[in-house]
Amino acid sequence: MPWAYERIFKLDMTDAANHLGLGPDSNFDFHLNVTKYDGTHLDVNFPAPVVVKRAANAEYDVLILPLKKVNDLPPKVRQWNE
Repeated sequence: MPWAYERIFKLDMTDAANHLGLGPDSNFDFHLNVTKYDGTHLDVNFPAPVVVKRAANAEYDVLILPLKKVNDLPPKVRQWNE
């Protein structure tokens, strides 16, 4: 099995989405840029990001997948989706 992160990196983007006027049904794209500690650009290819939504006071996450035939999900997420 190829190497993969054990856990999903989660980033709370609620404030940014609200600032941009995005609602729960809005369509948007991600543009990922990685910078090293010294400030230089790092050229990496990530799989397409997915949205993991958690409502206030909920004890579970909702995985929102883009509509396509094949989703390149990391193994930890893939097991949730099967």
